[in-house]
Amino acid sequence: MVVDMPEKRLQLFWKVLLILMFLVCLAGFILLSLSVGGVPAYEDGSKKYLLKRNYPQDVVDALLEYKPIKPDMVAQLMEVPSRSVRHMLARNPNLTFADRQTMWRDKDEYVREGLAMNLRLSHGEMLMAIREQPDQVLFGLAMNPAAPREILLQVRQKFRERDYNASWYIAFVQNPNCPQEIIDEITKGSNDSAHYFLRLTQENKENIRQAKAKGEPFSPNEGYYWGQTHLWWRDEDE
Repeated sequence: MVVDMPEKRLQLFWKVLLILMFLVCLAGFILLSLSVGGVPAYEDGSKKYLLKRNYPQDVVDALLEYKPIKPDMVAQLMEVPSRSVRHMLARNPNLTFADRQTMWRDKDEYVREGLAMNLRLSHGEMLMAIREQPDQVLFGLAMNPAAPREILLQVRQKFRERDYNASWYIAFVQNPNCPQEIIDEITKGSNDSAHYFLRLTQENKENIRQAKAKGEPFSPNEGYYWGQTHLWWRDEDE
């Protein structure tokens, strides 16, 4: 049977389309496996950066496990070029108020995002973040389980005022203390990613409770890092 040219072109079109769809899916799978498989991006980047430069193992462990770090080392880590290291340092609940004030002046909003996730933030710092900080920093505050209900509701309102898209839900649902009215709004919505991360957080609530009882910072689901732009950069001089 002889197939005319228009039909051949149509068949070729569908073949090319199927190949492109396969390649897109394959690329997405590779990116997802790189970003969420194993240790989250900031922790992994910090460890690689410090070990490559022969920092003592106890310093690396303290940074990754949010343990106290000597003041002179805190000052040194604040100045390293690595965004990952400074982000992890900013999340350390053992930082002094003066240390946090210094880190609020860091020019990198992804570092300040880590600071917004710090369990020891004062109420005044949270209000300042809502008033002055960009969206990326507010993502961190939305995930902070130490943030009271009134603060989290203000963060939601700020996102609404900025006409931010529905991806801000992903930050809120990873907070085990997310206000019920926000959870209800997410549950009734059509954001499948938010539904997925909400389920993960609910499944991990016991682990989160234990971490909180030990005074350890809450780490968001690793999937969060897949959706953030910080996966698309490399640390300086990594």
